Amino acid sequence: MNSLKKILGWLDRSERLLLVLAFVIMVATMFGSVLARNVFRITVSWLDELARISMVYMVLLGAEAGLRDGTQVRVTAFISKLSGGLRKALDIVAQIVLIAFTAMATRGAIINVQTNIARKVTTTSLNWPMSIPYMALVIGFSIMTLVQLATLVKMVTKPADQFGEKEEQV
Repeated sequence: MNSLKKILGWLDRSERLLLVLAFVIMVATMFGSVLARNVFRITVSWLDELARISMVYMVLLGAEAGLRDGTQVRVTAFISKLSGGLRKALDIVAQIVLIAFTAMATRGAIINVQTNIARKVTTTSLNWPMSIPYMALVIGFSIMTLVQLATLVKMVTKPADQFGEKEEQV
């Protein structure tokens, strides 16, 4: 379990670093684009494209961070009224469904990236391989799958009488 915490800690730090990097790139490129348009009266389309790619990375990594922290929107009116083993069972089933979804999404994203590489599709302005923006899906859903698998392990090993209590942050 200790090695699981180390792996999750490394994933968390890496994810936060990527989020900060994507945010800085987005802000800088949007600022540059606004400056170019309003001060110099020129359009630099690659700045807008780079900002959009950064936003895609931020959205997918942010979605994973929300899942991990439990801040994603979810309907708890029914489940919160349950306690003990039934609540634990329903939460575990929901967790398994989430893992299945993120694993299938990861697989689909990998196929999409492979297809884009094979077809040599490029972005419009930057002329980068389209696999770069689509890698956000692979990275985001892969991290989601790994973190949710670890969460499932913690859920299964947690006693039913403690279920529903606030989880410790990974």
